[in-house]
Amino acid sequence: MSKYGVISIQYLTYAIYECFSSSDKKQSICKKRIRELTEDDIYTFIQTILMDKDLSTKEYGNVKTVLQGMIRYARFEKKYTSINISNFFGDFRVGKNILKKSEKTDAQKCFTDEERIRIWNTSYSAY
Repeated sequence: MSKYGVISIQYLTYAIYECFSSSDKKQSICKKRIRELTEDDIYTFIQTILMDKDLSTKEYGNVKTVLQGMIRYARFEKKYTSINISNFFGDFRVGKNILKKSEKTDAQKCFTDEERIRIWNTSYSAY
């Protein structure tokens, strides 16, 4: 995790924020008002992010969540757009080799002794 300004955030969140807040970015989605946005713009944006950022599954999920939240808010709360983002992501498919795999060591895959004790105590305290 890196620090950008005062708040500690993930790089991808910062990159998305910069994209949407800066008018001099190259991507067309960043220069358009939400009323002018089309599904093709969103598709192009996601494809560009996938190719440029080498995202993990979790990072892609975060991008997807932010976009869904923004479009749903614009659609249902503000009535700025008619894009159905649920249908869009329902139809959108990411190739299985596009997202990078999570690389965990054996130590990261296992519970620590402290975690085992907590799990044991939690599971048997109900009996």
